[in-house]
Amino acid sequence: MTRRQIILLLILMGVSLYALVTWNDTIDQVVVAIPEPGTLLVDGEAMSVEDLVQRIEQRAASGTLVAVRIDAAPDVPTGDVLDVMNRAEAAGATKVDIDTP
Repeated sequence: MTRRQIILLLILMGVSLYALVTWNDTIDQVVVAIPEPGTLLVDGEAMSVEDLVQRIEQRAASGTLVAVRIDAAPDVPTGDVLDVMNRAEAAGATKVDIDTP
C-alpha cells in the first residue's frame, strides 16, 4: 500500500486531513473563487475548469495532497459549484470544502 493510499484510508476513517500534515510532506491548498456564473479564479488567477483540473492533477501526481477551498458568490447556481467540486475530486483533490457566508 502506498503512502497516498494509507492517507486516503485514514481520511475515510475520519482522521482529519490537517492532522496528517505532520506525517505527510505537504498539503497544497488551492483557493477557487466563483464571483459570478461562468467566472473562475484559482489562487487569484482567471482560468477554466479544465485548467483547474490540470493543475490539481499535476500536483496530485507529484504526491502532494491537494485541498481545494471553493468560495462562490450567492448568485452562482448550485450546479456550477457542484461541477467544480466533482471535477476537483475526480482530478485527485484529497479534500474539497465550500466556504459559506
